[in-house]
Amino acid sequence: DLGSASDPNWARFVFKKGLHYLGIDLKPRTVEADIQPGSPKWREHDYFEKALPEGVSPADTVTLNFPYPSLDYLTKIEQGHVTDAINRALKPGGWAFILAEKDVYTNRRKITTGMMEQQLGKALKEAFGASNVVRMEKAPKGYGSRYLDNDESRTVFYVVHKPELIAAM
Repeated sequence: DLGSASDPNWARFVFKKGLHYLGIDLKPRTVEADIQPGSPKWREHDYFEKALPEGVSPADTVTLNFPYPSLDYLTKIEQGHVTDAINRALKPGGWAFILAEKDVYTNRRKITTGMMEQQLGKALKEAFGASNVVRMEKAPKGYGSRYLDNDESRTVFYVVHKPELIAAM
């Protein structure tokens, strides 16, 4: 999970589904003392700027959830940092699930309409190919609805497949 500090409840939700979970974020909210043996794990790491942390291999599945994205996130999307991070984190043939706000916010106040959705969709299609990106009006049933701010009027959901031929950057 890239950007896992946004909600540790998401980690618990994924982990309870029986999946191995590793959250990577600049400043994880969950500290090691809060983690029980066999529970989700977190690593502090700048996933936008660097390769995966030492000892972490690309995954079959990556999740990325953007609650109240800022202009900084929009800039990272426009500069290719978000798609590069997803590409590095996914194995060839892997899948990414991305829940994002359609708009850009400052202090939870909307400052643009639809810009996040437009730029993210464009960047994903350019990086992974239009045929490998599916945009949905809402997340699939059960996708963290109790754990994520998943207001269907404000969010968009993307499913991205990394083709076997795209090499890690």
